[in-house]
Amino acid sequence: MIIMDLGRRMTLSYMMNRMAPGIIGSERSAAYVRAIYDAVA
Repeated sequence: MIIMDLGRRMTLSYMMNRMAPGIIGSERSAAYVRAIYDAVA
């Protein structure tokens, strides 16, 4: 997963080590993104 936040001039990258069903993402990846945004807020 790659997220480019142009407004904050920030890029996030996350590589999972365990595949999960579906292509939308998992709760773990969502928690990772929330933690990053909480840290920079």
